[in-house]
Amino acid sequence: MSPRPWRHGILVAALLHGALALAAGRPSSVRDLPYGEALFAFYRGDTARAITRLDVALSRQRLPHHHDDARLLEGGLLLAYGLPDAAAATFTDLLGQDGDGALRKRAWMGLARVRLAQGQPRAADAALERIAPASLTAEERRAVDRLRGRIRMAMGDYAGAVEWFARNGDQPLLDYARFDLAVQLVARGETVRGQAMLAALADVDAALGPERQALRDRANRVLGTIALETGRPGAARTRLRRVGAQGLSASPALLSLGWAETALG
Repeated sequence: MSPRPWRHGILVAALLHGALALAAGRPSSVRDLPYGEALFAFYRGDTARAITRLDVALSRQRLPHHHDDARLLEGGLLLAYGLPDAAAATFTDLLGQDGDGALRKRAWMGLARVRLAQGQPRAADAALERIAPASLTAEERRAVDRLRGRIRMAMGDYAGAVEWFARNGDQPLLDYARFDLAVQLVARGETVRGQAMLAALADVDAALGPERQALRDRANRVLGTIALETGRPGAARTRLRRVGAQGLSASPALLSLGWAETALG
């Protein structure tokens, strides 16, 4: 199941954060120059350059001190760059080698991310089951918790995802899970409850960032469309005028607004 376009930004950010998390536990000082160059490119947001640096250094065996960390980081970056098959091959290869428990743990986490990106939530969940909970650091536990919530979303269990993210204090993904649950409720006829959830999301603080603005726009557009289809053009116009002029919701919202204005004469 491919991610919805409006959710793309937050998933890419999560994948890039995951790439760094996979390399957690590396020494505080960089002992191999090519690895340092790759990290520098990564922190600058130049994913392609970071991948190239790692690939060249690994093929030339220039990472005697950071080989495993480099492979883990490379796998995460390949996934964030949109190459899940290559990322899966990297993590699978690491799991096929003799390695310490920390390496295998992070490789399983990486493979879980890949399977989720490939639309295989059950396989992602199975990968996480291979990790001993007691072996997780606090940061790794938060990452696994986020993955488990996203797995619920991928399986269509939006109510379960809302409960999971609320319990684990993951506000950004909690809001997206609430949106999906609200749309699901409206689709199956529970319109009052679904629209109430959408209305709450339509008023989120857009100043918190572009992802919150996109979510706010999406909720207002859906509410406006519902109002238009149920013969309430005035309410539709109010909602649709709140959609920002930029972003994926802008054009369809303008089209619906045109129909609302027409209905109002």
